[in-house]
Amino acid sequence: MSDKIMAYDNGSGEFKSGGALSTQYLGLALKSPLVVGASPLTRDTSFVRRLENAGVGAIVMHSLFEEDMPREPMDAFAPPAAHDDFPEHCWTRPPQRGHAGTYLETLAYIKNIVAIPVIASLNCRTPDGWVQLARRLADQGADALELNVFLMAMDPNQTGAEMERQLLETTHRVRDAVTIPLAIKLNPYLSSLPNIVRQLEQIGINGVVLFNRFFQLGPATTIEREMFRTSSPHRADLAMRLDWLAVLSPWTRLSLAITGGVHGSTDVVRAIMAGADVAQMTTSLLENGPDYAQPVLAEIALWLQNHNIGSINELRDVANMATVAKPQETVRSEYRDAIAASAMRFTAEHRY
Repeated sequence: MSDKIMAYDNGSGEFKSGGALSTQYLGLALKSPLVVGASPLTRDTSFVRRLENAGVGAIVMHSLFEEDMPREPMDAFAPPAAHDDFPEHCWTRPPQRGHAGTYLETLAYIKNIVAIPVIASLNCRTPDGWVQLARRLADQGADALELNVFLMAMDPNQTGAEMERQLLETTHRVRDAVTIPLAIKLNPYLSSLPNIVRQLEQIGINGVVLFNRFFQLGPATTIEREMFRTSSPHRADLAMRLDWLAVLSPWTRLSLAITGGVHGSTDVVRAIMAGADVAQMTTSLLENGPDYAQPVLAEIALWLQNHNIGSINELRDVANMATVAKPQETVRSEYRDAIAASAMRFTAEHRY
């Protein structure tokens, strides 16, 4: 393997790419385009160092929900006094076994043990909650903030425009409250995604993440208990995200990330080619463990070498809509071709 693209450092066990995989996201320098998406992985801080050693570019912490904060005393997050004899103890010890520790304690601890960017994830339900908790996360040292906005239309009197205005107002309040980079995780059900992204860019957001996934409310099995059902992201989920990356990336200056459907090296490469700056992975890391990131990144590095590509950044945007002369006509034509191909397969499979 060439000097520029090394897969492993056998001495330390850490992934090394020699800069071939380094990129930028939200204005932050990342050693690779593979980011750990918001998930329970960061609840166990023993996994965090392993993720960094495996080569991930950044970590998105599990979401902090506004409803959870009353259980965490607000004065518990104050930094140690200047005259404290051992201030490091407060910031270097892991949260105690037996309880998760407060979110802010976990954030401070993770920041202390890794060098890669740590992105806090926030999910609130009130305007004041968004602002106050965003400030606390920024003050605690988060390198960036991912706004996990959960808006679901349930009121027939509320219009789509009203919901989108609420989204924009929330984002504007948080942008005014903090100076760290902000990304917002959107859902795919907005009336005009490109228009919303343009308005977010005008507000001063630094990036968008495509897409949020909603838990689906299943039927109640008993009067007392309701069951929630959700399925793991499938590779089929990736197609919609790639399509929207291809639409957004030619004209927006925002950082773009995808989450959902990213399971291996090919998925990461396809995302970059469609215009993503990074690809977030969650399910495969949960299923295979933190070290799974290492072979994924090694495969990407080897693929780059085999194709004589010196940097992952050379791939960005090579398959977005800017490469298509007439995007609307092309999309419609591909849709018609897909329908026709499906009909031909059905006829062939069921012909007697």
